[in-house]
Amino acid sequence: MATIRGNSNGNNLFGTSASDNIFGLAGDDFLFGNAGNDTMDGGAGDDELNGGTGNDHMTGGLGDDVLSGAAGNDNITGGVGSDNLIGGAGNDTLNGAKDDDVLSGGLGKDILIGGEGTDVMTGGLGDDVFRFVPGKQTPTGVVNADIITDFEQIAGAGGDVLQLPTGSSIDFSFQIVSMGVSSWFIQYSRNAGADFGFVVLNGLTTAPDIEFV
Repeated sequence: MATIRGNSNGNNLFGTSASDNIFGLAGDDFLFGNAGNDTMDGGAGDDELNGGTGNDHMTGGLGDDVLSGAAGNDNITGGVGSDNLIGGAGNDTLNGAKDDDVLSGGLGKDILIGGEGTDVMTGGLGDDVFRFVPGKQTPTGVVNADIITDFEQIAGAGGDVLQLPTGSSIDFSFQIVSMGVSSWFIQYSRNAGADFGFVVLNGLTTAPDIEFV
């Protein structure tokens, strides 16, 4: 196992075939994990992280980052900034954390967590879980809704899952049809209506099943 650290400049950091710890620190860095179960942190700056093969743990840190897990069951967190998270092949967990992020699960049974901000999520092939937490929004004015681009639900046969925290309530849920394309809009809240969240499920024609966890 190697520990590889950058500096305040923009660095290109490459892991070994073992399980490495790679830290970009400040600057716009490129981190490549190679083989092994790597731990990678971009630090401050607009970074690009690629885990390579293995079950990697990746954090973007501060900045607008691109994080790709590639092959393996990866855990990917965007951090602060507008990030692009790509799971790749494997059962991945993607967490956008703060700000407006794009999450793509890829192949496998993935968990996608938008976090704060207005996020766009695509599960990809496999039965995926989309998990949400109400934020500090109001149900009036401009609605900042998270979007799921490919939610698939098969009656009696599984499919994707929509999860909300225990104690949340569904305020209303309805179908939207525009230009012949159906979507489903949901408003949910928590903490006696103090926190609200909104999600649009593109392509869905019936109300989704919701799990409270």
